[in-house]
Parts: sequence; structure tokens; C-alpha cells
Amino acid sequence: MKYLNLFLFALIFSCNNSEKSNNLKKTSNSEMVISRPLEFSKKTRNSLLLKAINQKDTLAYKKLSNFYLANDRADEFYVYAFIMATEHNYPKAYYDLYESLMFASVYINQFKRENSKKVAIYYLLKSAELNYKGGKNHLAKYFKNVDDIPSSKDYWLKEVESKVPN
Repeated sequence: MKYLNLFLFALIFSCNNSEKSNNLKKTSNSEMVISRPLEFSKKTRNSLLLKAINQKDTLAYKKLSNFYLANDRADEFYVYAFIMATEHNYPKAYYDLYESLMFASVYINQFKRENSKKVAIYYLLKSAELNYKGGKNHLAKYFKNVDDIPSSKDYWLKEVESKVPN
């Protein structure tokens, strides 16, 4: 009887956990992301990376983005987002760079470091300029007046490049 009760408890507990792990959550840019850790084999990840970066496959990139960000691995993903942004001028990649820096700030109080914050805002501006909805939606956090929003280039020259220590 003791083992039967233990078995039933374990069965109920595992059902509750699997129910929670299949939930979906909405991100700030209205895309659906699975809240449980996604699983890709190393071979699949490498294949998606090659498609995204070498062929500008945006679907492959979005799958990778969801995988890395849902698994709290934004720091690993930063390099791929950077390549996708700078090589292909992909708006979501610029936004992911912004988000990666934002996630990092939770762990290392990054935004007490003004230069890092300015670089993150530059990425946000760049994503908004390329008409990425998520980027546009977050600009109000940093710019109160729509008329005061600079171009990413002007922002970089004024706020970042001129203040980077030699």
C-alpha cells in the first residue's frame, strides 16, 4: 500500500509538471515562445545556424532565438545575433542584441554601466529603424517624445562613440 501511494503521488506530480511545461507565453513583441526549455540536438542547432547565417534564413534564426532565449542562454546567442544583424541587417537580430544585453543586466547589474546601456539602446534604435515592431514598442522607455528619437547613427556618434574611454 505504501508503494502504491508513493507511485500515485509521483504520477500526479509528474503530470502537473508536464502540464506546466507545455504552457506558451507571449513575448513583448507578440511572438509566441514555448516557456519550457526547447530541445535541439547539436546537429540540428548547427544546421539552423548555418542556414540562418549563411543563407539569411529568418525562420531558422527565429527558431534559434526562441531556443537560446527560452533557455536563458542569451549570452551564447549574442554572437549569432550580432552576425545576423551586421551581415544581413536583420531587424529581429538587432532587437535580440538589445534583449540579450537586457537579460545580462539582471545578472550583473549591467545598467549601472552607462556605456553598455547606450550600446543596448543603439541596437534598439536600429531594430526600430528597420521597422521591427518590438523595437518600436520599447523606444518609449528611453525617449519620452517621439520627436526626440534620434537615428541610430546620430545616437551612436553622440552617446556611444564620443564617450568610450580611450
